[in-house]
Amino acid sequence: HDQDAGQSWLGFNCAACHTAKLKAGEHSVIVHGGQSMADFQGFTTAIIAAVARTKDDPQTFSSFARAVLGNSVNPEALAKLKTEMTAWHQHRTLINDTAADSHWGRGRADAVGIILATTAQVVADPQQPLSVYDVPQSNAPVSYPFIWNANQQGVLQHNGVVENGANIGPIAVAKIGALIRNWTEALGVFAEVKLDQQKRVTTSIRMDNLLRFEQILSDLQSPPWPKAFGSLDPIKRQKGEAHFKAHCASCHGELAADDTETDLPLLGNVQRPGDGGPKGFVYLQPLMDDKIRPEEFDKTHEPRGRAFIGTDPGMACNAFMHKVPTGRMMGERNVKGFVPLPGHPVFGERAMTTDLLRVLIQRDLFNNKTKSFLELTQNQWAALKDAVHSAIFTDIEDDAVPSSVSDKFSALREQLMACATIVEASRALDPENKLPVYKARPLNGIWATAPYLHNGSVPTLYDLLLPQAERPERFGYFDGEMDLAKGGLKDAVDRADAFIFNVFIEDIVVKGNWNGGHEYGTSLSHDERLQLVEYLKGL
Repeated sequence: HDQDAGQSWLGFNCAACHTAKLKAGEHSVIVHGGQSMADFQGFTTAIIAAVARTKDDPQTFSSFARAVLGNSVNPEALAKLKTEMTAWHQHRTLINDTAADSHWGRGRADAVGIILATTAQVVADPQQPLSVYDVPQSNAPVSYPFIWNANQQGVLQHNGVVENGANIGPIAVAKIGALIRNWTEALGVFAEVKLDQQKRVTTSIRMDNLLRFEQILSDLQSPPWPKAFGSLDPIKRQKGEAHFKAHCASCHGELAADDTETDLPLLGNVQRPGDGGPKGFVYLQPLMDDKIRPEEFDKTHEPRGRAFIGTDPGMACNAFMHKVPTGRMMGERNVKGFVPLPGHPVFGERAMTTDLLRVLIQRDLFNNKTKSFLELTQNQWAALKDAVHSAIFTDIEDDAVPSSVSDKFSALREQLMACATIVEASRALDPENKLPVYKARPLNGIWATAPYLHNGSVPTLYDLLLPQAERPERFGYFDGEMDLAKGGLKDAVDRADAFIFNVFIEDIVVKGNWNGGHEYGTSLSHDERLQLVEYLKGL
């Protein structure tokens, strides 16, 4: 609700993207906190087109205006409505156009890209409107993360971009990092965020509700394998457990399905048998090795061992490289905590979009007058400062030299080289600056989260256990029909209305769609893979 304008409008809530419906024959189950098969990109594109038709066609606009304005139809009200529709259309069109060259399809969205593009629009100078060329592309779609046990993890999002931070409020179950994550997600799905003449931020975001969502979510357990889908084979599961310990347990910690309280520590190294480390943990696997030698990426994109994960770099790298014009924020302090200090630098003409986003969140928190939010957070600003501060990335120019090698992996190599150059320069200034990572979390409920890898590029658990050269390069999915044996989605490539996922188009890898890396357990035989899948289905 926009209190200044006295208007309300529809947006998405959490369930829109984090509810799955899975089917097997005549049976279906709803998975709360799972992955939607919705086509967010298609939905927003259709809405933008509908608004354009409605405002531009006199007869359609007249009918719409009567429905919206009722008895208040008059020339002034009609002009105001047309102006508002035009402004909304221009605002959303630019954001949507950043993804024009990327086909997300069902079950995926580049939420980070859309959030950062929206941030650019919020700070833009009205006298110098942005063009789509001013904003990086939203070309790294990922599966909607499954959100059970989110409150127990040290970092959030596939790439751990926001730390969860400390518990807040009189009931210590909602962590402050969740507020940051949910604030940004609300921004991406149509919340109103305004920057006024004094650079204060006002929003339609109800922070008290966001925190209450997290308090409810903290009790969400991972879904058990449905009895309606058939019984699991205990002998296969016993054999599969041995394979899991040999090939998976060093990166994926253990967590009981009903455990919603144990905090999962963050580990920067894999767990070796006999290390005596924690059973439940989250492993942050670097996208590149810590030597940061970008010239190596010009040789090959094949994995070189455990230090090089080899998965698609798009989502993790884009956050490091996303820069936009600072607009009305130019000259404002890039505050690292909450109190502007003389040592804090000011924004120049362009800046890291993540820095601009962080400052918007800070200013909204200070300006927020929601009484129940203040009651929940009390005076725990220190925890919030730490959580926000951890998301800062050093501002380094991208001057990487494009790859001179031209083959199906050229785009991947160039992206990795640019990313590695920025990270290398950043760590030269401060060795504590982070590497881009992907998060390896406990696998309870993993059966319900296909397709796999962070970008949804592998349809089943069985396929994920194959060497990357043997994984499906083209498959289709539509409505959550399960492949019970392989543990994942049944290929729907023959359905006319299915989303067709292509790893390659004309023998060139599609940005964001690389299905390689994560080559663990690939030496298993066919029967051993099925045993491991049976074990994973029961977690």
